[in-house]
Amino acid sequence: MKQKNTKMNKGEWTKVSELAVGMLIAVPRPEVMVGHAQGGGWQSQVQYRHRDGDVLWDEIVSIEHVGREQVWDIEVDGTHNFVGNNIFAHNTYAGIFNGGNVGIGTTAPAGKLDILGDLTGNTNPLFRVASASELFRVQENGNVGIGTTNPQYLLDLARTTDGLEMIQVTNASTGTSAMTSLDLNNGTSVGGVDLFGINYSSVGNLIADSYRFHTTGTGGISLSAANTAGVIRFYTGGLLSENERMRINSAGNVGIDTTTPLTKFAVHDGMASISFNSQDGTVLQLQDSDGTCTFNPESGGLTPACSSDARLKHDIVTAPEQLNYLTGIPIRQYVVNASGETKIGTVAQELLSVGYDDLVSLGSDGYYQVAEVNP
Repeated sequence: MKQKNTKMNKGEWTKVSELAVGMLIAVPRPEVMVGHAQGGGWQSQVQYRHRDGDVLWDEIVSIEHVGREQVWDIEVDGTHNFVGNNIFAHNTYAGIFNGGNVGIGTTAPAGKLDILGDLTGNTNPLFRVASASELFRVQENGNVGIGTTNPQYLLDLARTTDGLEMIQVTNASTGTSAMTSLDLNNGTSVGGVDLFGINYSSVGNLIADSYRFHTTGTGGISLSAANTAGVIRFYTGGLLSENERMRINSAGNVGIDTTTPLTKFAVHDGMASISFNSQDGTVLQLQDSDGTCTFNPESGGLTPACSSDARLKHDIVTAPEQLNYLTGIPIRQYVVNASGETKIGTVAQELLSVGYDDLVSLGSDGYYQVAEVNP
């Protein structure tokens, strides 16, 4: 540098990285610096006498890059300055100001730690924490990454490990209002999951020690297994395979206590019950393209009724005599393998052998079925 001994009315603090040849830099007059030996070492002491002419301005004539070195920072409270290497410096980039607030990249920190980036909103790191590898970062665009150096979302978490990775939120309160929630908000509706405390005051679907999915959105809740072979499973009483109670397979078939529902609704090893206790009447209705059948349980048996409307039929003529058709059906007595009960009825294979093919069909379980006679 070369000394110009220039007096200026106003200076501007500049980062070291932004200094350039031709700029003027503030230095103290030689008599301001008083050096003295103390304790066997050399200590520099600044005596600033608050008078005009104590600050000189030297022109930067060259800048030589000497590489990186270990340095130590000092903290000067408030907005005061210090002298280092005979140059006036100011802890404007990382210092303590405003009653103990720390500012990085700002001279007016508003909080205990205030970090100001380049205000471009780019993906450069604004704040990093690292050990053997990077652990955490906040980018200029606001994305936060834990375990990733390239967070794509507001919060992006990543770790590759042969074990459990988990996000845990704990509320151990045993109070009657204690609950833990994760809510999502689209500006109009709220949806999320809740875990209620063990002593929560239950009301409606807010049940103590239970887990709830909820939404206020008009579109409701969707469960999706998007893969073409995907299924949706429901478990109770445990998480083992035998604890599966219901599933919806990729074809949309619903199975209760079966993992291979072959029809739209299949119940295995149990009884399906449909009740209508508030009044007497139809409790089951079955419908296909031909018509509708209803079933009404009475004290003496089941009363079915099926569509027989002329609007569902055509080419209606007098039918041929049907008595011989009915009397020709082979009736047998037999014992049912599973229950051991003795029954009277028909055998599908015999009906096929004597020409009653119209009454026999093959069920989805691989066994023959016999339809009700409707001559």
